[in-house]
Amino acid sequence: MDIVIRRGKLHNPVTDTGGVVYGIVEEIGSEYHNKKGLKPGDEVICNASLAAIPLYISRITKIDMAYSQIEAEGYAILFDEFPVVKPPKDVPIDLLLFAYDESGTLYAVSREAKGKRNFLVVGNNLLTNLLFGCAIRSAAGPDAQVVCLLDKKSDIIFKGDSLDELLNEVFTKIHYVNILRPVECLQRLNAEGHYDMSVNCANIPGAETVNILATRYGGTVFFANLINNYNIAVYITESISRQLTIRCAEGYLEEYDEFDIDLVRRLASYLRTATVVTPDVEDNVDYPLGRSGSGLAMPHYRKSLVEDFICESRAMANVLDEILSVAKYDCNVLITGETGTGKEKIATLIQKNSARKMQPFVKINCASISKNLIESELFGYEKGSFTGANPSGKKGYFELADNGTIFLDEVGELPMDVQAKLL
Repeated sequence: MDIVIRRGKLHNPVTDTGGVVYGIVEEIGSEYHNKKGLKPGDEVICNASLAAIPLYISRITKIDMAYSQIEAEGYAILFDEFPVVKPPKDVPIDLLLFAYDESGTLYAVSREAKGKRNFLVVGNNLLTNLLFGCAIRSAAGPDAQVVCLLDKKSDIIFKGDSLDELLNEVFTKIHYVNILRPVECLQRLNAEGHYDMSVNCANIPGAETVNILATRYGGTVFFANLINNYNIAVYITESISRQLTIRCAEGYLEEYDEFDIDLVRRLASYLRTATVVTPDVEDNVDYPLGRSGSGLAMPHYRKSLVEDFICESRAMANVLDEILSVAKYDCNVLITGETGTGKEKIATLIQKNSARKMQPFVKINCASISKNLIESELFGYEKGSFTGANPSGKKGYFELADNGTIFLDEVGELPMDVQAKLL
């Protein structure tokens, strides 16, 4: 809700996208080109990222942890060019939304799989891995080798005999590993440079390496998630002199509407009888000091983001989550707290996880600047501005931090007129 209030729509600040939306048509404007023959009361899915759709949410009514979806009251405004799908009655909406959230990549992977023999699917969500595995299996046939690498910290949200049957049909082998440790993954696979095509559908950064190393010379690597670092993947291929075709998440293709519907139909019969195991959600922010519960254990990639910042309380873990979230925004941040509580450390974490991390980072203790020098130190001055000034002038802290980050520690110690100028 906080994101909606600040940005006017449900927008993911990490991947810069916002999923897809399903709802009921309330009103159709007179200038809307109604190519699908829609009418008020029809159920529709807008198969475009919410990053582009005006969306208002008044109340969240349900959170579906199994499919990573929310049910809410509100409205969206759809324009002529937005792709709209009327979902068939025999297809479960939650599973179809989950598939559509992969955009056109499922369809693209299926097309690329034709004529190939060996495949690898890497991810940290069982359902996502299954979708890509099914897309590959449907195109490559029953004799193809489709291996699944599933991160061992993944939430297993479905269980049951029907699911086991589906997994056996789709995957030749399943390995539960730490996908952020590519050497260990290759040892489990016992095959470096073996696969004709590999798909990375993990939603954590740092999992790119295993796909590059496991794919043969001349093979194809798909990165289905926008959070994966395409640049790193390219650098790795150069460093090991391996020619690969690297493809990222596909945009809209008209053909994939029906392709995803057919794919969901095949999965639905198995998942309909599977048991949904809802992951536990910790609502209590209090966590006694001295307790080292597994709930605070961070994945390796998160440890690298927070560096040597160690916490035992649930409240502080929530602060770290907020730090990593706000770091993705290009905005001003106010950090409050008593002296010695780590405000500078938090500022450093925000800077190092922001898009400006390679730009200057200037830290200033405002309380240590003489009152008669505050403006010249902050904003600089031209030559000859006052007696005793540097003959060549001087750049202020703000100019030194241009395109980067500036941390004003103890900003409340500045005179009120200077604070007004800063604002």
